[in-house]
Amino acid sequence: MAKVGINGFGRIGRLVLRASILYNKGITITCVNDPFIGPEYMAYMFKFDSTHGKYPGEVCADGNKLIIDGTPYIPYNMTSNMLPIFLQMKHSLLMSEI
Repeated sequence: MAKVGINGFGRIGRLVLRASILYNKGITITCVNDPFIGPEYMAYMFKFDSTHGKYPGEVCADGNKLIIDGTPYIPYNMTSNMLPIFLQMKHSLLMSEI
């Protein structure tokens, strides 16, 4: 199981997150970092993606966690740091970063 952090929640970051949820091919997203977007707007952008369409499930933000389909097994810890190196330091088991 590869542990991946997403740095930037633009078109590509949202696509990686969506694919990891819908197809779950051995990838676990451990954190989502975007210093310019808050959790509420991340939830909105993920739910209503202008490129890939509306996400079929439920999406909301709770504190600084993104809850998808009401399941707590998806703990997306959102950070707001400009330097991706802090993702590695904060999540020491992180294997890769996108």
